[in-house]
Amino acid sequence: MEKPEFAIANVTPGRLNALVKTAMHQIGTQDPNEAVRLINSGKYEIREHVRGWEEYDDGVITTSVVTNGMNNEQWHEYLRLHDVRYESWPTENRTGAIPTSERIEKLGIEILRPGMLGFKGERDESNMRAQAYRLGLVDPNPDLLFLLRCKFTDEDLEEIGFSHILVMHEPIQGEIFGIRKGNLICSHPTPRQLYTSIGYAFCRP
Repeated sequence: MEKPEFAIANVTPGRLNALVKTAMHQIGTQDPNEAVRLINSGKYEIREHVRGWEEYDDGVITTSVVTNGMNNEQWHEYLRLHDVRYESWPTENRTGAIPTSERIEKLGIEILRPGMLGFKGERDESNMRAQAYRLGLVDPNPDLLFLLRCKFTDEDLEEIGFSHILVMHEPIQGEIFGIRKGNLICSHPTPRQLYTSIGYAFCRP
């Protein structure tokens, strides 16, 4: 009887590496062997991707994330392992200036589009906050940027129509943080002009 071909005989190392990294990303572990073990044990299953957000008629994106209690060092190591890069990132903030939460909780997120909300007055971030507060939304914790980078792929951002999503936390040293296409996390000075290609993320209370 002919022996079955080794399953990965014709799979390149690069593709195997990408597969394991994807599993690590989705499971939320930094250990590649643990990711493979969890899938092989049946505790995690590979399923068809289901879109992780909804878009309302007014253009507002709604989604949710679950915090995991990781601190800055753990997040930066996790992102490094997943090839996330930094753009326009202040050196002094790279390792510890972003407050992180130790609580494990589910957060409801609303991502606003300035062009869809009937803005009155100047299109700047202070006015964006005023619009959000009128909708009953609140400022998120800065570490939401890490959770959003895990939540949204570049393909997701392309489908939604955003080049960036900025996390509308209380500014840190004049900066707010966010994610952008290119598997990047970034920082921007505030206040700045609003753009319809950028989403502005707030939390539901």
